[in-house]
Amino acid sequence: LHVASERVTGAATLAMDPAKLMRFGGVFALGTLFIVISFNFLPGLLLKPANFALFFTLGSVTMLSSFVFLNGAESFLRGLMQRDKLPFSSAYVIGLVGTLVATIGMKSYIFTAIFALVQALALLYLVLSYLPGGLSFLNMIGRLGGQSARSVVLG
Repeated sequence: LHVASERVTGAATLAMDPAKLMRFGGVFALGTLFIVISFNFLPGLLLKPANFALFFTLGSVTMLSSFVFLNGAESFLRGLMQRDKLPFSSAYVIGLVGTLVATIGMKSYIFTAIFALVQALALLYLVLSYLPGGLSFLNMIGRLGGQSARSVVLG
């Protein structure tokens, strides 16, 4: 109940400060643009994994950092360190650093793809965890996916 009241209070604060909401939306849109640009380099991942990895990493960092504009840096970092988000925050950092190391250091397109996938899944969870109803949506998708998989496997 306490968490719900905090979210309602936070939503009311945002409604009263449209400039803060516009900054968030602008930075989030910029991050989305970088990720869309990175998808243009996906077919050439075998030849030049650095182009994809750099735009994707830049986009994911920009997108995730847009939430700083909503509640401030300290609140954002505290949120990333919460017990329920910590595994995903850790996976995000591992995916981010792994993507860059695999691309720049190792020049391995296989490891680049693996770490980019880890980074993308962790980013998806973290972004949805900051949006109202985002985790409920993610749980629903997981349940539907599980039911679909069971029906395919069991016939």
